[in-house]
Amino acid sequence: MHMRAIQEQLPQPRHTEVQRVFVKSAPDVAWEVARHFDMATIPWVRLLFDIRLLPARLWGHQPAEADRRLGVDQVTESGKGLMVVHETPGKEVVVASVGQFWHVNLPFAKIEPADFKSFRTPGYAKLVPLPDDDERTLLGDELLPNAPYALTHHMNIEAPPEIVWSYLMQLGCDRAGWYSIDWLDHGGESRVDHLVPGWEKRSIGDRVAATPAQDGFFEVLAVEVNKLFALGGETERFGCPFKMRWAFVLEPIGADATHLISRAKAEPPPNWAEWLMGHMLYPPVHGFMSGAQLKHIRQMAERDAQMREMPVAAVADT
Repeated sequence: MHMRAIQEQLPQPRHTEVQRVFVKSAPDVAWEVARHFDMATIPWVRLLFDIRLLPARLWGHQPAEADRRLGVDQVTESGKGLMVVHETPGKEVVVASVGQFWHVNLPFAKIEPADFKSFRTPGYAKLVPLPDDDERTLLGDELLPNAPYALTHHMNIEAPPEIVWSYLMQLGCDRAGWYSIDWLDHGGESRVDHLVPGWEKRSIGDRVAATPAQDGFFEVLAVEVNKLFALGGETERFGCPFKMRWAFVLEPIGADATHLISRAKAEPPPNWAEWLMGHMLYPPVHGFMSGAQLKHIRQMAERDAQMREMPVAAVADT
């Protein structure tokens, strides 16, 4: 599986945040601007940094004049705080830092870029920008490699992968439901919101009921415990074959949290039907249902993780 440089530098982040923008520009032009742009040329950015220095000025301290440029070039030249730990010209640059970001004066660790990946000193945090889940290769993508359409949703969950995994094993109308909108995908019957003995495992080849009447099924295509659970199916739409794959990927965040990613891929019928399904019908419906599903899984998994950590006396009192 292809990994971007940032994933190699920080493979298990504790917190992630993704920002994306589309631009009408050739890739080489966009790269030059992004790589060499000075954010300090934006008035409100300069204002924010001036506000940060205001407390020191109010106490009579005159901050030393500093390089006020804010860009990758400035980082490369100064060698302080932020640093370039990887660069593939024209494609990607990874800017990182190690510091105590919760302090006002932001003390940084003094390390070389080559030491960033292996840095483990307690009391410091590591920071790098993360690639968008929509754009990176995930486990399960190989199950339908040439699919022209893919819908990806994700959720950070404050529970370890093994708890999140337990709820994925209960998916299906033959078990707990789909944890989405019950009146749409579970015949109005409430989902099972707790773990049920006997529902701990799924195996490749198992059939998972897609409907409450159990007249339609997904097939389990891949099972990698605490990492990947993938379903799939084939049918006909508009008189043509239709294939879909639905993968749930779990990535640990530190020792006790999970980045859960849901990716649905499809090879729909050709021509007008393909455009209609891929652009107009499936994206909003799947997005609505998948968002609800991940939210409910997060609620249940985080509840169980919190109960697990509560003292026995506290549990008894409730």
